[in-house]
Amino acid sequence: MWPTWMLPLIVLSNESLPNINNQRRISDGNSELQNVEFSIEEVLMLNRRFVDYLAGIGDQESSVSQCLNTLRQLAQGYLDRQRLGLEWFDSWGKVPSGLYYQNGYAFGNVDQCRAIAQVRMQHCTFIAAFPGDMALFFTGLCVPHSCPPDYVAQIYGEYLSTQSMTLIPLVSQETLCIRDEEIRYDGAMITAM
Repeated sequence: MWPTWMLPLIVLSNESLPNINNQRRISDGNSELQNVEFSIEEVLMLNRRFVDYLAGIGDQESSVSQCLNTLRQLAQGYLDRQRLGLEWFDSWGKVPSGLYYQNGYAFGNVDQCRAIAQVRMQHCTFIAAFPGDMALFFTGLCVPHSCPPDYVAQIYGEYLSTQSMTLIPLVSQETLCIRDEEIRYDGAMITAM
């Protein structure tokens, strides 16, 4: 079956085109073609399926219950086409062009994420590995500030494993999350100011 974008080319050329549907070009200087283990269509659906995954997460320990409730509400808001849910999803990193040419950077919009007024948010970057030899995938997600960064990494890693991907473990996920921290001053600091 031809991809839909190729149909006009086939009609105009009135000839048959070579089957390139399951192959990709490696960007190491060779023009060698290899089989693809993960298609662009699967990558395009990663974020959308993650929303479904979040909407279906059951109750867990009480220390993350506020986080899970907020994530489920945002996911349901997206599914119901509510503005808050759409803005939340829109701030996530999307699949970049040139993925088969080792461009795996899809950070999203940090400012848009943190500007959501109804929920205090943080923007976290994750690094995932596709099956095979594709480039690492750097993606950004907008998550509630009430979610501990390591917990978000845990649930995102669990989700990615259902999609045949692996979350690259980091020493501390917190270093890749941009969040507002309260500044607390002691008496000496206040006196000094």
